Amino acid sequence: MTAQVRELHCTYIWTESYATLLGAVPAVAPMAWLADKPAYAAQFVQALARQGQGEPCVPWLHEHGHAYNHFWRYYLPRLTPKIAPAAAAEMAWRKVTPLRMRPAVTLAIDGLADPAALDAFVYPHAISVAVTLFMKGAHAMADLHALADSLRNRMTTLSTAGAAVGTLPLPDAAQHVLRLLRQAVLGDPDAETTAGDPFIVATLVDGAGIDGANAPDPSMLRAAEALCSWKQLPPNFVPRPQPQASVKLSGAAPSQILYRLDRGRTVWFPDWLSADATRNKVKCYHRNLSAASMQVDALAALLGLAESYLSSGNNLPFYFDDLVRNATLELSLFYSGDRKSTYRSRSLCAQIVDNGTRDLLDLARPRFSIGAKYDPAKTPC
Repeated sequence: MTAQVRELHCTYIWTESYATLLGAVPAVAPMAWLADKPAYAAQFVQALARQGQGEPCVPWLHEHGHAYNHFWRYYLPRLTPKIAPAAAAEMAWRKVTPLRMRPAVTLAIDGLADPAALDAFVYPHAISVAVTLFMKGAHAMADLHALADSLRNRMTTLSTAGAAVGTLPLPDAAQHVLRLLRQAVLGDPDAETTAGDPFIVATLVDGAGIDGANAPDPSMLRAAEALCSWKQLPPNFVPRPQPQASVKLSGAAPSQILYRLDRGRTVWFPDWLSADATRNKVKCYHRNLSAASMQVDALAALLGLAESYLSSGNNLPFYFDDLVRNATLELSLFYSGDRKSTYRSRSLCAQIVDNGTRDLLDLARPRFSIGAKYDPAKTPC
């Protein structure tokens, strides 16, 4: 039987950073409280009480109040039902935890039966938008390159209150949502921010005739690279050889691969597709890895904003300094794979290396007396 992909989930994550709220003088902005620890704590306590209703709300709850993403359970390990709200808020600030917004817009993707999942988050220094596309229907392996190219720019209908307000390519639709967040947080939809290409997580969720016992063949590797690349690849490109092209996976089956680009991952675990339980497992893995990748991007952006201070040794404004200290610790835990204090994945370590954040950590860690300088020969990823 010819190998076919029957379901793919593709998440595109845009993150923009700004120092607008981090100055020594309090900013005048609708959500300036994001960068003020006591005010953030008060808002976080209110968000906990909303149980997923309204906005802003805690990042892990769906609007119906049930846990939507389990990454946060591991990232915030002490956040149990019995924890006092004030203690939860203290931990959230210490771990630079975003709050979830609910932009009044839905996204319908041309050619896809299911609407896209839209997630929006606000930090003291950044905003993030994650758009997940659910591709269902049989596709031959050779067709995935063209499919990936089309998904990146698929026409997207934006609707508010059930009424269509416009149709744009996917990147422009994401920019529309980012404008809404800039307005909500900074009071200016055109506020200056720093942004790069989105981070992509693409995951094989269902298929038929795909070898679940042996290492992926070249056609699969081509598909994996196309799916997690933001740039259009030449028709006859040659994927990178293994194992350089993948994240190390402990105890993985030969057929499993977590394909790695600087700004993307493709999750290809064909041995998990044999039963509904394991297909649900790979969906959960996709959501967790997407949230974790967003958090690394956001924390790295915070260190990027502080780079001139870190290089010169100059003092940062008080809460800016506190947030950079917190981000340095959390990125260090991601890098080392500390299973007791955070979500553990070698993909996050690889992301820190690939986006240049390890060099910023080398500047920040001594400043805050956090551990020792990394030994490149002992990179855990």
